[in-house]
Amino acid sequence: VMGDEHTFDCWVSYKQPNGKVIAIKPKLVAWVDMRSRAIMGDLLCKDANSDILKQSLLKMMYSEPGGIPEYLYIDNGKDYTAKTMTGRDRNDRSGMSFDDGAKGFYKSIGIKDDHRALPYEPWSKCQIERCFLMFCNKFTRWMKSYTGTLTGSKTSDKVDKDIKRMLERGELLTIEAFYEEWHRWLTEVYQHTEHGGLKKMGETYKTPYECFMKADRYFPAPPPKSYAGMLMMRSDIVLVRNIGICKWGYEYRSDDLCDYIGNKVDI
Repeated sequence: VMGDEHTFDCWVSYKQPNGKVIAIKPKLVAWVDMRSRAIMGDLLCKDANSDILKQSLLKMMYSEPGGIPEYLYIDNGKDYTAKTMTGRDRNDRSGMSFDDGAKGFYKSIGIKDDHRALPYEPWSKCQIERCFLMFCNKFTRWMKSYTGTLTGSKTSDKVDKDIKRMLERGELLTIEAFYEEWHRWLTEVYQHTEHGGLKKMGETYKTPYECFMKADRYFPAPPPKSYAGMLMMRSDIVLVRNIGICKWGYEYRSDDLCDYIGNKVDI
């Protein structure tokens, strides 16, 4: 599967933790199966981070279409290439790690390996980039708050809208309502519409959903959800002192820690 983040070319209303409502362009985190072109693990957010990425992968694992992919082809962004995700330093592009204890989130959930796209070369992950372009042309363009493509340089690519006034008048969809519209279009329209790429490849099944479900594919058993949920916790490496572990101004003690005094451990 190939993964990336996409900023929709329209605006929604978003309620911040302090209660203030602002207008934002929502970001999509999603994965595309490189054979069937099925979109999986779709999540919307204000700003993507490693936690959102983990949630997206877990959603893909336990959804239909979905499952555990054999390989990930990932963006070069720091969210995707963080050591907690890959098990190796971000500057190490070899894909190899000799430390079994630091295998990262990807391998912990059963993915064999990850491959990173080259920096500043979007054509190296062309399949998902084409999907994003199609999302704009087939879905986002028809939103009332659509303001034109982010990358378009022509004046005709921009649509002048008074987003601030639209927010004040309550004309913007909430991010939750926008996701409902998006997910309905994704599952009812895109996944069941004949795909030009599948026709060109000569696939027997021409829609993303049908190709994913009926064509041959990699099919490992996913880990228990309880284990996957544990992996969502934040991790850290700390020194065990003779009084235990010191973290956030507290001391954590256990008889089991005595064998590790003077050493660093994962928590």
